[in-house]
Amino acid sequence: VSPFIKLNENKILYGNQVVNNSLKFWERLIYGEFPFQLSKQSLIQKALNSIHRDIDLELEKDAEEKAIKILGKYNVEARISNFKRLSPNYNKNESCGEIDLLCINRNTFQIFVLDAKNINVKISLYQMRQNIDEFYKGEKSYYSKLMKKKKFIEDNRSEILNHFNITEHKDWKVKEGFITSSYLFAKYFAGIKVDFVLLEELDGFLNN
Repeated sequence: VSPFIKLNENKILYGNQVVNNSLKFWERLIYGEFPFQLSKQSLIQKALNSIHRDIDLELEKDAEEKAIKILGKYNVEARISNFKRLSPNYNKNESCGEIDLLCINRNTFQIFVLDAKNINVKISLYQMRQNIDEFYKGEKSYYSKLMKKKKFIEDNRSEILNHFNITEHKDWKVKEGFITSSYLFAKYFAGIKVDFVLLEELDGFLNN
């Protein structure tokens, strides 16, 4: 299937399938992923972490720009790490952690608290299980962290709506979800119901 043919001492002919597989194997570096396990302190791992952070930030910015086009500039807040920008009554760093995207739809009376998750899709059974676990297993899972953010917004709903210059607070609901750049196995996990929204589907989600 993938022959290596030694032509002479200095030349080897690689089969087409070997070349294709090799390209697929190493192109994962572009997305901040290495095919083998590395030490956390290795220079390669640090460089990959930097690449992955840049890709994550790009998704967050794209989500913010799209939400602004859909809902308007004054209905969107993004990358909230300093919560005093929402209200002087909050701590600078709240225990719920940074909120990637917080926005409101004035027509449907909904507040959206959304996490952007750029995760490389892997297709082995182990990697499928790993993807589900990182979203749902334990207090440090993405879902648990998202629900802490939702609870913070629900507990402080009036203050949040005041920030957006909303005076009537009675009928507003809080909706949570994940914004992703690709379909993830965790989306189809039957145990927990939470919305996974592709970036190109954000319009329908925010206006539903």
